[in-house]
Amino acid sequence: METISLECWAARKDSELVRAYWWYDEHVGHRIDSQGPLRAYCVLCRASKPMELLEGINPAAMDPREHVICRGCGMNARVRAVLDLARNHVGLGGDRHVYIMEQVTRAFVWMQQHLHCEVTGSEFESDSRKRLVLSDYLHRIGGVGSIEFNDVTCSRYEDSTFDAVVSFEVLEHVPNYPSALAELSRNLKDGGLLIATFPFADTQETIVRARLDEQGKVEHLLEPEYHGDTISGGILCWYHFGWDILDACAKNGFRRAKMVMPWNPAAGMHFGHWILMAIK
Repeated sequence: METISLECWAARKDSELVRAYWWYDEHVGHRIDSQGPLRAYCVLCRASKPMELLEGINPAAMDPREHVICRGCGMNARVRAVLDLARNHVGLGGDRHVYIMEQVTRAFVWMQQHLHCEVTGSEFESDSRKRLVLSDYLHRIGGVGSIEFNDVTCSRYEDSTFDAVVSFEVLEHVPNYPSALAELSRNLKDGGLLIATFPFADTQETIVRARLDEQGKVEHLLEPEYHGDTISGGILCWYHFGWDILDACAKNGFRRAKMVMPWNPAAGMHFGHWILMAIK
């Protein structure tokens, strides 16, 4: 699988390779349709597998990053790409410790079953009774352990605990995301890696959709956008990040940050799968 790796907006704006991948996907690349499952190589299953649309998704409006699911591992392309990067870049083994910011997910279960290292997960749920309900769901989908509560802006974990942090669509729900980045850096060992996905505008500056006013009340700057989850059914999205997220990483404890885009249409990895990778 080919990967574009860029460390600033200027490099992205002038990249001929980015333009070439975009052109291919727009004019040549295939898409799943209503005629039946498409077979593609799954980087997690390491085999050709049937791919299918999430139930209820209109093929004309589908997002190949989110809506095309591998029948083998049950993951969409975004999650498959991140877990493959984690497996290949972190050098995972028995002495490694990885933290995932969403515990009640099939991605967490996959990590427990395949990474062969210590895996810690958490949820932003302080109610112990609700955490018991979530633990029951986690066990039903194959996970083990109890649900831990953690506020990513004021983390319960000690300094230099983790070799890697994996974040799936979390930072856009944190009003003070720079504090979250600083805490994640503190939690990582020197040389530790943050791999994160989030709504990415692919623009120079982050789009701020909402903010807190001086009284601490939510002020919507754009039409409110909510993302579904297993806890509340809908969480406010504060940001669609731009390339300035790399500057935010540099200001909050990371010595190097880049956006990477795995690209391989034969594996269901199409243009636009941008992923943050930041090294402490």
